[in-house]
This record gives sequence, structure tokens and C-alpha cells, in this order.
Amino acid sequence: MAAVGGGLCQLANLLYLPALDIDAAVVERHHHGVDLFRDAGRTVPFGVGATVFYNYLDLRFRNALSFPVRLGVRVEPPLLTCEMRAVRPLPFVVRLIETDHRFFRRDGVVYRANRVWREVEELAAPTHAVADPAWVGSRPSRLELLLVNESRVLYEADDLVDAP
Repeated sequence: MAAVGGGLCQLANLLYLPALDIDAAVVERHHHGVDLFRDAGRTVPFGVGATVFYNYLDLRFRNALSFPVRLGVRVEPPLLTCEMRAVRPLPFVVRLIETDHRFFRRDGVVYRANRVWREVEELAAPTHAVADPAWVGSRPSRLELLLVNESRVLYEADDLVDAP
């Protein structure tokens, strides 16, 4: 069934994830203010997405690596896919970690909240890359609070609310 809407936010969500994977500097990002669906089929922590609205809200990020990265997006119905290509391997691995996840009720309305952390773990340089400046002095392993989410739930979620 064809419908209007949702496509640009799906694209923004898709682009935000590889931006996090390359440890990009996120210059502008806006979160969705509501939780639209249950977790069935969700592959990333709740709240890891981006919304756009022409001329008001945008997603902007900057490559902080010492080499270029190309993002390619294509539609392969029913999927929207993205691939990332770089001239060399990334010198780190990024993991998203969710903590403090909960559902709660405020003034009779169900909300969902969590925190999402980005862990960046430096990789050991491969022997053939020791002289490569991208590997020398690369970023130390670190853990940073990336997102603090709190959104109104728009689906029936009484069974998910924590008991008082």
C-alpha cells in the first residue's frame, strides 16, 4: 500500500547510523519526539534516529577522519540500503550501548526513555599500516554519552510500563 510521508526520515535515520560508525562530528541532529512502534524488527537501540523537516530541521555531520569516506544509498524495494566505502580500513570500531531503558507514565500518558552511549575502541594497526599516519596516534578508546531520549509512546504500551 502506497502512502505519503516517512521517506525522508527513513533516509535521515539511515544516514545517521554510518555517521556514528565513522565517529563523525554530528553538527545538527534532531530526534523524533514520539515512539511510533514496538521493538519487533528494531535493530538499533530506541531513539537512535534523526528527523528532518525541510527548511527547519536537518541532519548534518562532518567526517573527522584523515581520509575521505563515501556513503552510497540505494532503494532495493522494499529496503533502503546504505554502504560506506573508504580508501583504508577504519582504525577503530564503534558500538552503541543502551542503558537506563524504561517505560513510565506521566499525567496518564506513557513515555519511553533511555540513554545511548557511543563506545569507540581503537584497533591495533595492521603490520602493513604502521607507517600510515591514519593509524599513528589514532583516537584512544572512549565512552561518551550520545543521546538522552524521552518520547511519548503512540502505541498501546500499558503492559510495558514499570510498576510503581
